[in-house]
Order: sequence, then C-alpha cells, then structure tokens
Amino acid sequence: MIDLGDPHFTDTTPIKDTSFTVGENNLLIHLLLKVGREGFRWPTEACMRIAHAVVPFPATELVITRIHDEKLQILLAVYEGGVKEYAGLRHLPGGYFKNSLTDEQEACSAVAKRELGFDVRYLRSLDVHWWRLGEHPYGRPLSVFMQCVAENEIIETGTLQFFPVDDLPEMVPVHKNFIRECFRQFPQSVQ
Repeated sequence: MIDLGDPHFTDTTPIKDTSFTVGENNLLIHLLLKVGREGFRWPTEACMRIAHAVVPFPATELVITRIHDEKLQILLAVYEGGVKEYAGLRHLPGGYFKNSLTDEQEACSAVAKRELGFDVRYLRSLDVHWWRLGEHPYGRPLSVFMQCVAENEIIETGTLQFFPVDDLPEMVPVHKNFIRECFRQFPQSVQ
C-alpha cells in the first residue's frame, strides 16, 4: 500500500522542463515498477486504455496459414477480449507480450498458448503496423505480424476457423487490411 503522506511522494519541487513535481515523478516510477512486477498487467480496463494512449504496446499478431483445397487459408478467431468495439468480429489471434521474452519464437509460443491453447512454430515476421489515431480504441498499439504454423492439427470450432485469404468474413478492419495487402500477390490457387 502506498502512503501518500510519505515525503517521497509529496515533494512539490517542480522538475525543470516538465509539468511534474518530484513527488509525482516518484509516484509514477513506483506505480510503473509495480505494473512490471505484476507481469505487465494493468489493474483495470480504464488504466489499460490510458496507458495505451500514452505508450504504444507491442502485440504479436499470429498469422497462421495453411494450403487447403489448393487455396491459401488463414486462421481467424472470434474476438472475445475487452474491446467492446470488436466484440464478435473475426481477428488474427494475438496479444501483448511481456518484455522478458527473448525472441520471436518465444513471443509466438507464449501468445499462442495463452490465446489458443496450443503451440506454434515461428516462420517469419511479415510486417509491423503502428495503428493510426482512431483505428484502435486504446490508442496506438504496435502490431507485429508473425507468420506461424501450428505444431499439431488445429481442430476448427465456431470461434476458431480457417478462411481463404480472398474470401474473408467481417473482421477487425486493420487485420483485414493487413491480410489483403500482405497476400494480394500470393497466387490463390496452387498449381
């Protein structure tokens, strides 16, 4: 528990060239360190939105592909997260990764296990997209699109299905635009 009467946090000495006091600076440092100790989990949705608006968070977007009936397909999930604007839309499975991860494989595995319940093998990074103002209700996250393959056969469900890249359902607009742009040059039928 923070003692807001602690002189460490109540020092009103201004910090040059900022609108912060020494006490506010110390409190912010204390709280950010606590967020780190909590595994980079924010206490509430409101906190997450404010933090996102200030600092772009990197997110691993899993681009899991396969060839089926001679067509390139991509795995999409129904969005069930905290952004009400995307509720029920299809999206690329993904999520934020912790700063403690050391490489692309580790980031993809961590996100796949947490979001999908299975492991993937990282193939390559496809693109990085810094969301424009207004594209995401949290602010401007940084999406890192990584192509992967599942380590085992994927059992499709109502909320997790493969779709041909040239016949996408209603989905999160940035993800749909990425798929269209990234795979527009790919031949849709395999000879």
